[in-house]
Amino acid sequence: MADIVLIRNYNGCLKNMHPCIGLEFLNTYFLHNKIESQIVQPLYADNRLERYNYEFLDIKKIKELNPKIVGINSLTTQIDATNYCSRMIKKELPDVKIIIGGHASMHYDKLLAEESINAVCVGEGEESSLEYAINILDNNESRVKGIARKEDGKIIFMPRESSLNLNTVPLPDFKEYNLNGVAELSSARGCNGNCSFCESKKMYPHLKYMNAEKVISWIKEIQKYQEVKQAVFMDDNFLADTARFPKIMGFLKQENITTHFLSRADSVLKNKESIIKYAKLLKIDLGIESFSDTQLFRWNKRITSAENNLALSLLSILRIPFNAYIILSDEKTRLSEIEEQIDGIKKAPPAPFDENSFARIPLPLICMHYNTILDDLLNEKIRGISYLEVPQKFLTETDALNRTLMYIFTESNAPEIRDVCIKLSDKRLETFGYGAREIYNGRMGKDGFEEISARYKSLVKKFILDAGKILKHDFVSFLDEIKITLFS
Repeated sequence: MADIVLIRNYNGCLKNMHPCIGLEFLNTYFLHNKIESQIVQPLYADNRLERYNYEFLDIKKIKELNPKIVGINSLTTQIDATNYCSRMIKKELPDVKIIIGGHASMHYDKLLAEESINAVCVGEGEESSLEYAINILDNNESRVKGIARKEDGKIIFMPRESSLNLNTVPLPDFKEYNLNGVAELSSARGCNGNCSFCESKKMYPHLKYMNAEKVISWIKEIQKYQEVKQAVFMDDNFLADTARFPKIMGFLKQENITTHFLSRADSVLKNKESIIKYAKLLKIDLGIESFSDTQLFRWNKRITSAENNLALSLLSILRIPFNAYIILSDEKTRLSEIEEQIDGIKKAPPAPFDENSFARIPLPLICMHYNTILDDLLNEKIRGISYLEVPQKFLTETDALNRTLMYIFTESNAPEIRDVCIKLSDKRLETFGYGAREIYNGRMGKDGFEEISARYKSLVKKFILDAGKILKHDFVSFLDEIKITLFS
């Protein structure tokens, strides 16, 4: 039996990959406050399920626990799965209260249009969800700040100012999981950036951190139950606090633990001394946004393309594996900026290989139109996106290519990955052209969408062909060094 069941939504990963950090925080918080809570993991086939295969819901386990409340986490691409879960659970447990968290914060009104969903937790979840749970368990239907719900046919919501202190919040120890040496951690909420593709500011308006001592004690607690070889920090910008970074890295070096985290180019430059000192322990997913100065200025990034290149060069010289992410365009982008971007990507310093690196494979060119497509198809900015209307075909194709690029290919497979890139990029661009044609013809004036579409596709094809050659050359260069079993 459990008062609350938390359901990890289907995310396309293999069985027993890693805990869902958001649900783990919530579950630990409930248990700490004497609420009987349990996470129910998805059911998986032997191999990876397709994105929209819903046979992952462990409805038998949920019925056995017979909860009063079911909480479901949901990402942007999981809205169909979320609605499916809700309907199936209501069918079996008609009196249960279903509350959704995650991306639902952005459009709780549209999510609550689903009849089976009772409430949405908007923003940071611990305090609001706990108060809501206590009320429901006491048969109290009072309104709760931070919880959107339906009342007499209307949606009621009162915002909540979070007072949660990350230095005192109880932390999950993951002792029920096999982490395979990799601990995924979240040591901050919010970000000092304001990127157009990211919802962090809306989820967490104020940036807050765990201090270094809290982070270190958390890792030590996990080490009581299993070995930690790598700490992966899910923070939006792990380097934003320049004071705590060297303290955490000093402990990781002492324990011989590598780390992988997200950051921005300007933060890399601000932490230059520590980056150099701990280079052998680092892997970084780096947001550089653009190689076009006019775009960087228009997006108010407070950085230049020269500084972006300086950060990439620093990582490349230090042989720190990195994945560099960019946004190729927005609705104001002209062809000259696209050409500037692609030229910048081709000239960017090489990323050293490791067994999980995308290296010089053109991952950015697969993802960069994501925000543009959604902005234009829905005629609104990414922050106001209607997640219920995300083009599923585009997301499926992009995800398929991303999964392919998760592996380093052998020299003989370099042409193969080139062909895969071209095939799926063509599909993506055709979807883009079809969906945004009328809007772009109206917005882009003399350049016109027809010209942009044809010339851009040609540029992308040429770049992917060049990238295949780069991959082949770089692979030969690093083959003796990496000595890993390659996927084929």
